[in-house]
Amino acid sequence: LFFSFAGQTQTPVLSLEQVLDQAMTNNAGLESQRISVSQQRSLVPAAYNIDRTHIYYGYDENNIAPNNQPLSIIGVEQTFQLPGVYRARQELQQGQASKQEQVLRLEERHVAKEVSKAYLSIVYWAKRRDNFRYLDSLYRELANAASRRYELGETNYLEQLSATSKQQEITLQMQQCEDALEESYQALNQWLQTSDPFQVDTKEFPVLIAQDTSLSNHPAIAYFQQEEINAASAVKVAQKEMLPDLQLAYFAGTNGAPEAAVYHGFQMGVGIPLWRKGGKAKITAAELQRNITAQQKLDYQIQLQTTSARLQVQASKYERALDYYRTNGQQLAQEIINTSTRAFQTGEINFLNYLQSLDQAKRMENDYLDQRLQYYLTILDLNYLLN
Repeated sequence: LFFSFAGQTQTPVLSLEQVLDQAMTNNAGLESQRISVSQQRSLVPAAYNIDRTHIYYGYDENNIAPNNQPLSIIGVEQTFQLPGVYRARQELQQGQASKQEQVLRLEERHVAKEVSKAYLSIVYWAKRRDNFRYLDSLYRELANAASRRYELGETNYLEQLSATSKQQEITLQMQQCEDALEESYQALNQWLQTSDPFQVDTKEFPVLIAQDTSLSNHPAIAYFQQEEINAASAVKVAQKEMLPDLQLAYFAGTNGAPEAAVYHGFQMGVGIPLWRKGGKAKITAAELQRNITAQQKLDYQIQLQTTSARLQVQASKYERALDYYRTNGQQLAQEIINTSTRAFQTGEINFLNYLQSLDQAKRMENDYLDQRLQYYLTILDLNYLLN
C-alpha cells in the first residue's frame, strides 16, 4: 500500500496544504497541461512561416543570346504574404497560448478540489471509525456482561442475544469504516500520484473558510474571454488572407559558346484571389464562432452565478445544523450517555432501553460528522467553483 496507518511512526503525516503542494508537483495530468502551454508558446514563431523558396533551371531554344546560342537559365522565386497576415497569425497563436494557460489554471483548480475532497473523506471516515471503535469496546463489555448475567440466571436470553447482536453490528460498521478509509486513501493517491508511504492528519478537519469567489476573476471566464479574443483574431486572419500575395523572382542566363555573357533578370507580381467564395466562407465561419463563444460565455456566467447562490444556501443550512450541535446537540448527546448509564446501573431502565439510548447518542454524533463533511464539501465547491 502507498499509505500507512498510525502504527508506523516513521511515515510522514501530511496536512492538507502539504498534500496539495505534492499534487501540484506530482500530478501527471497537470504536467501534461504545462507541456501543452509550452507547446502553444513554441508555435508563436510559426506564424511567420514563409512559403518555400523555389530554385529552378530552364532551357529554351527560342531564348537566343547575342552570340546566337540558347541560354540556360537558373533562377530563384519567392512568394510572400503581406506583413499584416503574419502579424495577425502571430496574434492568434499568442492568444491560443494564453487560452492554454487558462486551461492549466482550470485543471489546477479541479485537481485541488478533488485532492481536498479526498482528504476530507479520509478525516471523516477516520473519525467515524474512532466513534465505532469506542462503541465496539463499550458493546463488547456489555455483551460479555450480558453473557455472564445470563449464565447466572440474572437476565433472559433475549437480553444476551441483543447485546451480542449489537456488538457484532458495531464491529461490522467499524470494519466498513476501515474499508471506506482505505478507499479514500486510494482516491487521494489518484491525484497525488506518489509511491511514497504517507498518512493524513486525522485529528481534526482542516479549517476551510469560504473565499471571495468573485466570478470576474474566475479562470473559466478568463478562458471564454480569451476565446472571444481568439475568435476576433481568427476573423482578422481570414480577412488578411484575402489580400494579394507578393511574388519576386531573380534569374540569370548564359551559355558556353564563345563571347557568352551572363544576362540577369527579375520579375515581380501579385497573387490576386479571384475566387473569393472560399475566403468569404472562412470569414463568415470565424465571425459565427465569435458569436458562439460570446453565448457560451454568457451561459457559463449564468450557471456560475446560480450555482454559487445555491451553494451559499446549502452552506448556510449546514452551518445552522453545526451551530445547533455545538450549542445543544453535543451536550445533549453526552447527557444521554451519562444519564442512561447511571439509570442502567441503578436499575431504572432495562438493558434494551440502555441500548436504545446509546444508539440515539451515537446517531447524533454521526449526524454531526455527516453535517461537518457536507458543510466542508460545500465550501470546497464554492471555493473551487467549476460548475
